[in-house]
Amino acid sequence: MIKSNFWAMGLWMMALVSLTFLLLFISSISKYYFDIQIFKISMRNPSEAHLEMGTFVIAFLLFGSIFMSGANQICIDTSKKIVSFRNIITQKSKVYSFNELDGYVDTLQRDGRGASYKTIYLVKNEKYIAKISTFFCSNFDNLKSGLSDLNYLGFKDFGLIESFKVLFGMKIL
Repeated sequence: MIKSNFWAMGLWMMALVSLTFLLLFISSISKYYFDIQIFKISMRNPSEAHLEMGTFVIAFLLFGSIFMSGANQICIDTSKKIVSFRNIITQKSKVYSFNELDGYVDTLQRDGRGASYKTIYLVKNEKYIAKISTFFCSNFDNLKSGLSDLNYLGFKDFGLIESFKVLFGMKIL
């Protein structure tokens, strides 16, 4: 059995960025509605205040969802031929049998700064259903070797359109 090891930098960076935007949102509400300043935020008029609050909420939801979706404990049982994902925050588990999967693909994902990190997507019915990434897992190569009994579907380079298809669960292959 191969278990994932969290790469603390990726996981905690997403948590801290999410928390930062949440605090900025709370600070903007307290400044605008209660005239209590937590952090210095410039709000010259109501439309600017609402724009800032909306931006902080959207950023919090975006980074929070990345944090929530990446906080998975991954176990690959090569003897039972299953892959399980358990979210460490919500405790929800998903188990996939090698038999029900089409296989897996390799790709490189890019972050906002232009850096790339390796990612494996598990494929079922021509859709990407789960991912294993070096952004969140420090033992990525061990996890990849545990998938050796799965059908390797090749390397896939994502463009913008393919990235949105993956995001919205559309068929990609």
